[in-house]
Amino acid sequence: MHARDLTRLAPCSAALALTLLVGTPATANDTLKTLGSAQWVANGVALASDGTLAEVADQTSTALAVAETGVTGTAIATGSGAVIMKTLATAGGPVMLAGATGLGVAHLVNETLYSNCANQSACDVAQVGSYAGAIAGTGATALTVAVTGAGSAGLATIGATVGGGMAAGVGLLVAAPVVAAIGLGGLFYWLASN
Repeated sequence: MHARDLTRLAPCSAALALTLLVGTPATANDTLKTLGSAQWVANGVALASDGTLAEVADQTSTALAVAETGVTGTAIATGSGAVIMKTLATAGGPVMLAGATGLGVAHLVNETLYSNCANQSACDVAQVGSYAGAIAGTGATALTVAVTGAGSAGLATIGATVGGGMAAGVGLLVAAPVVAAIGLGGLFYWLASN
């Protein structure tokens, strides 16, 4: 990892630290609204500029997306069944949350690990692999939700596979595209570099 890669991770680290400050689902909702507004501004700056300012706006946008996912996760992990369902409804449902998280992780991995590499052709293949993994993992999440249901009983059934409840079920659904994005990106890189 190069020094430039570490500077790319700094905004995301700050965003994750912000999520630790969110202690209750009530404050999570307010934080999500604020992050949504900041995301809109960062996207506007990225569209209106070029060069370094656009790169900073892109990194800020990625950090805000990571923070939004963390805040949503905090609300789900600390909330009751009703809070979990309300948070999922706000996020667009478990499949939308999983897909957005998977694609966000794929983007972050591609920016930090598979950009400006010594073997750029292998990194280009890995970038495709990480996005393909996020999409495949989201498909697996959608299929699971279609079979078990997106309600509290379905989420609890999914969570019971690891000895948990609804929150564990949401965690598993969201983890599928993340793990697939990282795994396929790494596999594609390994295949392309050998």
